[in-house]
Amino acid sequence: MQVIESAETISTGMFTREPYCPNDSWFVYKNARGKYHIVESGNRISQIELKADNYSTRYTVKKNSYTYKNFTDYHSMDPGRDFQISVQANVSVSNPIAVVQHDIKNIQEYMAANTKYWFESITVNYKIEEFPQLKDKIHHAVANTNMIKELEKRGFTASQLQAEASLGKKEWEFYEKQETIKRDAALELTRLAEEEKIRKVEAQIKLQEEQVQRERERIASEETLCLYSISSILETNRNPA
Repeated sequence: MQVIESAETISTGMFTREPYCPNDSWFVYKNARGKYHIVESGNRISQIELKADNYSTRYTVKKNSYTYKNFTDYHSMDPGRDFQISVQANVSVSNPIAVVQHDIKNIQEYMAANTKYWFESITVNYKIEEFPQLKDKIHHAVANTNMIKELEKRGFTASQLQAEASLGKKEWEFYEKQETIKRDAALELTRLAEEEKIRKVEAQIKLQEEQVQRERERIASEETLCLYSISSILETNRNPA
């Protein structure tokens, strides 16, 4: 995935002429003062321009579109545990002068050296047990990572960006174990809540039964008192003074 195909020192002799730029490339000329000049495909720089600005180096920058693919581990918030992310993008040159200024000779090497930094700035904020959230974040945030801005600064345009997070076997087993622990804890909380609910209902029933019993006892006491009063009256009537 070579981008800068060559960098050649040129001379401005009386009988020298610069070549025409190939159809699949740009020529980028640079002088000692850091001034750049771009020549499109099928054209060539004139000797007058070459001498006027004293260009000394000619870079050949390829116009090809490059497909970048990468699959690697990225640190999570959990020490020693990683997420896996696969990345794919089509990368093409949009500003050949910027490519030369940043000396990006090989886009594959540049992407491989920087992709880990771009995505790990996201993954280190997530625990393995938060894998579903991280997966969704990577899927939707790929177009908003620093990767896009950094590539544009260096003269590239990225399209058809795709990124997908996954877990290796060891991390998946750890994730499932954590999920089981969380499910069991949730079930236990539900069970305890149900038991507490039952205890409250039983306590309420007991209280109601006690109230009913006290009411019965009150009524029985009043009935006893009433019968006693009637009995006393009858007894008095049978034995007048």
